[in-house]
Amino acid sequence: MDQANDHYSRAFIQLVERRAATERLRLGGDLIIATTSSEPRCLEVFRAARDKFRFGAVVRFSERGVTGRRELHDSQAVSILSNDNTQLIDFGPLSILDFRGWTVQFESLLTSIRSQLGRPVRVAIDTSCLPKHYILYLIGLSFENSLVSEMQLFYAEGLYSPVHLGANGNEGSNAYRFSMGEWRPLAIPYFEGELALENKSRIVASLGFETLEARKFIRTYQADKYAVILPFPSHSPEYEEIGTRDGEMLARELDVPETEIYHCPAGSASNMARLLDTELKTPKGFSDTLMSLGTKPHAVGMGVHALINKRATVICRVPAQYPENETAATGSSWVFRIQDRSSLDLTLETSAFAELA
Repeated sequence: MDQANDHYSRAFIQLVERRAATERLRLGGDLIIATTSSEPRCLEVFRAARDKFRFGAVVRFSERGVTGRRELHDSQAVSILSNDNTQLIDFGPLSILDFRGWTVQFESLLTSIRSQLGRPVRVAIDTSCLPKHYILYLIGLSFENSLVSEMQLFYAEGLYSPVHLGANGNEGSNAYRFSMGEWRPLAIPYFEGELALENKSRIVASLGFETLEARKFIRTYQADKYAVILPFPSHSPEYEEIGTRDGEMLARELDVPETEIYHCPAGSASNMARLLDTELKTPKGFSDTLMSLGTKPHAVGMGVHALINKRATVICRVPAQYPENETAATGSSWVFRIQDRSSLDLTLETSAFAELA
């Protein structure tokens, strides 16, 4: 069943979102960026990308795993996008530490295509297997430099399976894990906020399943005030139960009062942006650090909020490693369309998003 369209607009930025069966979504534009992984859902975007794109790019990480699925998905994605205007963007195992390397590749891709078109680019990005810090960086880079007029962020919902934790986990219990090793903080370029030493500090953290790691991560920052956002409602009753139970436990351990525990639909970017603008509006005399530790739609909402509210700092966690898994698609996907209405040439709009209008 489709979810009704939700809209969020502030200043010149408009965000429209929709959830539907993947084949009912229709992506279009000048450029499509796909990301391959061992997860079968990394190819779901091509079921929605029914329009022909003039340019394409495939992001490939060096971590290939041992099953051979990554190589298979690489060849399938490249075959689907094969044309003279398709680029391969390869990242090494320490790409996050090679900050100049991976940021330059994205910047070069977008500036080159903008130059060829003679106008801002309309880009579709598959975020299903792309880590949140890359997604947020692309949002900031694209709109702060007027490289993009419209960004369509595709996200295929996944069928997650719990993994058995060993001695380093919760005493051998089963849990949902999306990362391995210690988390490192990364302040997202373009969303670094404003330095105001006279202000008090507030941390606003969106949470997911990995609350043990989130607790350690948040505690490394000393703040005068904390607020947490739990992913509720979610895609299933089980996810809601786990997210709420573990999130409330973490809040108690951080001495977060009940009045500072908020809920936001797990799949809604527009609700996240709206929540940050209203109930979680920055108090007078405070500076906000937004921690994206939960769902990707929540990260997108934080990014849109930070585009408009320049004082907010956005931080992601970067784990030591991502585990190889077999996450399949549920058959339902989201599209988040961000438009810069100040630079959009309305004559260029096509029917590609008629279903989202």
